[in-house]
Amino acid sequence: MKRVRIALRAIAVLVSMLASASPAQTATPAPRVVVGLEPQSYLVERLAGNAVEITVLIEAGRSPHTYEPSPREVAEISRAAVLVTSGMPFEKNLIEKIRALRPDLRVVPAPVQIRDEGAAHTPHDPEHAGCADGDPHFWLDPGVALEACGAHRR
Repeated sequence: MKRVRIALRAIAVLVSMLASASPAQTATPAPRVVVGLEPQSYLVERLAGNAVEITVLIEAGRSPHTYEPSPREVAEISRAAVLVTSGMPFEKNLIEKIRALRPDLRVVPAPVQIRDEGAAHTPHDPEHAGCADGDPHFWLDPGVALEACGAHRR
């Protein structure tokens, strides 16, 4: 009887050790990438696949023009590895709030915007210094979206 108890305890210890060492618990979680808008999620997903976990701030149907992040959303963003911006006005204040919590957060700026006449330019283009009124909907132009993907990949 004593041997049975010892054997059962040994099995229980072995099972608990194996359960605590399961791959689901030892695997490193995928880095979290936060994007402002759903179209960016699509682009990041095509670039990174399942290697990252993507969080979208403004789901379809919500207006980016009236968006104000909740404290929970700010906390969520501060736990991300990367924040990919789109050039929308709400992002300026958001980045300031996040930088206060997490100065080391990697922020990937919107690499391109579309001017009113349809030509793409980068926000750091000297010819357009201070130009903040470009169209941030870069994903609507396939060529510009590809350029954005190339910049995000770097």
